[in-house]
Amino acid sequence: MQLPDRTSKSTQAEAQITSTAVVTQTPYLPPTDLQLWVDQLYGENKHSNVVDTLIAERRQEVVDER
Repeated sequence: MQLPDRTSKSTQAEAQITSTAVVTQTPYLPPTDLQLWVDQLYGENKHSNVVDTLIAERRQEVVDER
């Protein structure tokens, strides 16, 4: 599985791609292995403050929509 392209996707879109990949993966990945899978997927590029980033992006989208 490839790392989502961060240059053209919002954090929300990237999270959706990652979530979809997890739930459609064969064989099924148990929830206890999810963190290990995310660590392997992102390696040194692992995100921090994901929730804060999602909130900030959404707030900016709301401002831009006005």
